[in-house]
Amino acid sequence: MTTLPSIRSRLARSVLVVTLIWCIAVALVVGVVVQSAVDRLLDGALQESAEILFGLMEHHVDRTDPSDEILPAPPHEEGLIWQLVDTQGQMRMRSHRAPPEPLGAAKSDGFSNESARAPWRVYSMRLDSRQLILHVAQSREQRQAARLNAMAMASGTALLIGLLAAWWLRRRVTDETQHVVELSQTLRRYEWGQPNTLPSAQLPTVTREELLPIREAVMELTTRLAQRLANERAFSAHAAHALRTPLAGIDAQLAVALKESLPESKPRLIKARQATERLRRVVTALLSMFRAGTDPHPQAVDLASMLQQIPVDGLDVTLHSSGSVHADPDLLAAALLNILDNAVRYGATHMDVFLVCPGGDSNVEECCCADDSKILKFTDNGPGVSAERLQHLLGVLDRQDYSLIGLGLTLTDLVARAHGGRARVESTPGAGFTVLIQLKDAPSSKRPVDQA
Repeated sequence: MTTLPSIRSRLARSVLVVTLIWCIAVALVVGVVVQSAVDRLLDGALQESAEILFGLMEHHVDRTDPSDEILPAPPHEEGLIWQLVDTQGQMRMRSHRAPPEPLGAAKSDGFSNESARAPWRVYSMRLDSRQLILHVAQSREQRQAARLNAMAMASGTALLIGLLAAWWLRRRVTDETQHVVELSQTLRRYEWGQPNTLPSAQLPTVTREELLPIREAVMELTTRLAQRLANERAFSAHAAHALRTPLAGIDAQLAVALKESLPESKPRLIKARQATERLRRVVTALLSMFRAGTDPHPQAVDLASMLQQIPVDGLDVTLHSSGSVHADPDLLAAALLNILDNAVRYGATHMDVFLVCPGGDSNVEECCCADDSKILKFTDNGPGVSAERLQHLLGVLDRQDYSLIGLGLTLTDLVARAHGGRARVESTPGAGFTVLIQLKDAPSSKRPVDQA
């Protein structure tokens, strides 16, 4: 069986994919923006530090002799270094981590255009009164670490928020589509055929606007079906009166005619009476199906008593298992009538009936399996069918393509399916034909009594 795609799964996957793409894009954009902002912030701090040092050295540095003096400082990790260089490139003063070579050109001013691989980011200012140049630099390694930390925090936060949003959206999709699942489960349990009850009174209200058209469509459909079912039940009640009495009268007239007829006319009258009897059985079976409807109303049915109530001329029936079945008596009677009648039509004179458990022995005298799982087995001594015909019948029953088989097997399979089971057939050419009816426990419901 082909598995159809799930709306819930497709929506959840779409939401997850779109959210992840959005999160990654936002994380990249935030990373680029944060990197640019951190660079501007660090450059601003570097420039302000240079301006502070510029003010201090402008008023306190008065030595003009070239010397490479390193100002004393306690041991520490210096992230910001500085140099004081004259216009000839001679080092005058520097911080303890500053290199002895000038960081910038002799006439440089502002940020140096060093390559990206240079270890320092340099900002230079000229002390015009002393012909000195102040270089203030910051380690590129520290700047890169600051950028990475800021980018990681901003991008990670954006990605986390996006993932939480994806999780929340997935939950919302699941919660909203759950209403569709609940509606389908409600419709599966929907008993639209209850008498004297409108479909709208039995179908619960929906909780979402999008489900209202589905509910209204189901209500309209079930209303039409309920009306049709009511019409069919009314027809079956009228047909019972309209058909049974004329058939009984015809049979009585044929009986009188058979008694008063000449010997050469009796064979034809006997055949006519047999045809009338078969017509009576078919009508009885059809009326039973109409009265029962499509929903079974099971109760304990004694199989021996039922077989005694539906005798078929010319067929000897032997019940090999005692016990009762849990089934709708009208539906089961309709199926038995057609099975027995078909056996006579195809030349059988004897039928063995067994009541067995699925997979059990059919030759036991007492059926001991549970009432909600039994199989009725009917085996006649007729000619049977060929292997090709048997496969055809099995395929038709599997597909429920009843237009390709007769009334007897059609009614039998419908009755079995109404009780939660299936009808199966077996045959050995020249050694008889077997019909099996599987009966399972079916939910009972109250059914109006037909006054037929």
